[in-house]
Amino acid sequence: MTMADQTAPPADLKARLKASYDAIAPKYNEWTVPHSATRVHYLNQLLDRLPSPESDGDAAAAAVSVLEIGCGHGLPVTQTLLARPNTTVTANDLSSAQMALARRNLASADVARLTLVEGDMLALDLAPASLDAVVGMYSVIHLPRAEQVQMLGQIAAWLKPGGWLLVNFGTIATDGLQTDDWLGEGAGWMYWSGWGREGSLEKVREAGDVILPTSGYAAIAAQLAQTPYSLDASLKPAQAADVAAYSSYLTTRLAPLLDISLHALPRNWAQTTRPAYSTILPFPLTWTLPTALHAAALDRSAPYLAGLTLPDEDSDDKETTSALDAALKHIPAPRKKSPLEDLAPTEAATIRLHALALDALAPLNALRAEGEESPGTRLRLSPSSSSSADPDAAPTSLDCLALGYLSLIRRAPVPHDFLRKALEANFPTLARMTADLAETCLTAPGPLPWAPDSATPTLAQTLSRFAADVLRVTPVAGPYFVGEARRRAEDPESGAAVVAARALGLLAVGSAVAYGAWTYRGMAPFGLKKQAATPTVARTLSRFAADVLRVTPVAGPYFVSEARRRAEDPESGAAMVAARALGLLAVGSAVAYGAWTYRGMAPFGLKKQAWARPVGGRLGHFGALGAMLDFSLGGAPDAWSQGEGASHAIVEAEVDVE
Repeated sequence: MTMADQTAPPADLKARLKASYDAIAPKYNEWTVPHSATRVHYLNQLLDRLPSPESDGDAAAAAVSVLEIGCGHGLPVTQTLLARPNTTVTANDLSSAQMALARRNLASADVARLTLVEGDMLALDLAPASLDAVVGMYSVIHLPRAEQVQMLGQIAAWLKPGGWLLVNFGTIATDGLQTDDWLGEGAGWMYWSGWGREGSLEKVREAGDVILPTSGYAAIAAQLAQTPYSLDASLKPAQAADVAAYSSYLTTRLAPLLDISLHALPRNWAQTTRPAYSTILPFPLTWTLPTALHAAALDRSAPYLAGLTLPDEDSDDKETTSALDAALKHIPAPRKKSPLEDLAPTEAATIRLHALALDALAPLNALRAEGEESPGTRLRLSPSSSSSADPDAAPTSLDCLALGYLSLIRRAPVPHDFLRKALEANFPTLARMTADLAETCLTAPGPLPWAPDSATPTLAQTLSRFAADVLRVTPVAGPYFVGEARRRAEDPESGAAVVAARALGLLAVGSAVAYGAWTYRGMAPFGLKKQAATPTVARTLSRFAADVLRVTPVAGPYFVSEARRRAEDPESGAAMVAARALGLLAVGSAVAYGAWTYRGMAPFGLKKQAWARPVGGRLGHFGALGAMLDFSLGGAPDAWSQGEGASHAIVEAEVDVE
């Protein structure tokens, strides 16, 4: 496919785009379905941030309205959105042929929740603040740069406060790239434009208040790009686009395979991953956090394991097979089975997992081999169109990301190591590249200046995290706690007045408790044989309480001795009484202050990174990253970034080039 620079978009751009997509619609449909992993990966991240159909509370509050611009043939994005019964979708596309395919592909969906709108996305007329999310996968990039800015402004107006935008941009800053042979079709003319990586983010910020990702690999790479430590500073725009594309590929293809290897395979989880969590996590987080991470990993890997019986899953079934089942196996089959059908379920699953591993690793090895003079000499994934073809070239951010994934594949001591076997047997140069990168990045520089104090949680932080994990799974309080944590993450300042009122209320409660204790100590001892002319209700209840306390097994003796002491010398303990009352007052104040401090903290359990300007060339600000790399050279759950309140949010600002 030949690309040509275009200084300005053609005058008939929209007509040519429509004609091209109409012509290649069947081919595009055929090509997109097996290459939908990137779309599904980021769409799932968006869905995790939207109200789920199972949300407790008002059904109207759980209703979700989504606009998809550039829906194409409806697979997989529109179909996945409609699979959620609480979601209403407005799907738009410029191509008549694509819309016809969408109607056919979505015929079995609930059409009452789907509105198909054919035409230019800029011509859409939607009510302000009416959408919970807007999805634009590989569509906005076909607009001229000026129209991209206009489109972002319209989206900002359509989104509700706290709405989400899932869109990809071009990482090459150009007003136009075009080709006449897209997807190998003669009629497949195509056009793209972009502001570049930083330029696109700036245009998003200018369109409206947004919350951009502040944690995870993409945020770390973006932060380092603003410092002297940028590994991609010398890359050309086309090379930077390749780095972004393959970084997304690593995340979408290798991460699910690691989920399968470390979590989904029962023996690997029981013998390696679960004990590893117990080693690196402080007690009592070993009771809660591994279970939550395990469940999340199983959800992420479920699409790859549909219909498979994993190794070790059927070991118990062999022992519990009934006599009838055993007899049925001897009934002659109506036809001869294929070799695959003759395999045991776990053997078939092993073959499938091996094939998935080969399919994911092959493109990486092809990228590594680009530009090498002799086979197996190049040990970098860096783009090969420059001096980076040198086998000793400096690593880029793509190499560092690959180091993290491939190191876990090579070094995790799992019993069922299908990933390591696939890597070392079929791609030995990738394995050597991983070892070379580890030497270059982690060993050769010497001891790295991690900040261990920031990476080691205090006892209070550990207990707080444990309490948060327990609250998340509590039937009644869990949904409220999760919603509150999300609100505070998205807009920590939105509830300042409520926070102040609650803190002052706790202060008042603490003071009232202290005053009540002081008053109690000044009253006549319960149970004394003192006569009052007119016993009040309070005194009657006090006498009743005293009688109950006297016969209480543990508190009774203490109460009797205290009553005797006060009867013999009521004034002897005045100073002690005052001290205890003041102590209670202090406790109440401390509780109020603690509540105030808690409301200002980041929600327990969020994997958020706080960034500071580098000082003196040290990497101490990234101490948490050092802790993540400590286990098998790395590995940590993806960070959680949310956005709500009075701001709009963007799920992913990084471009993905297919």
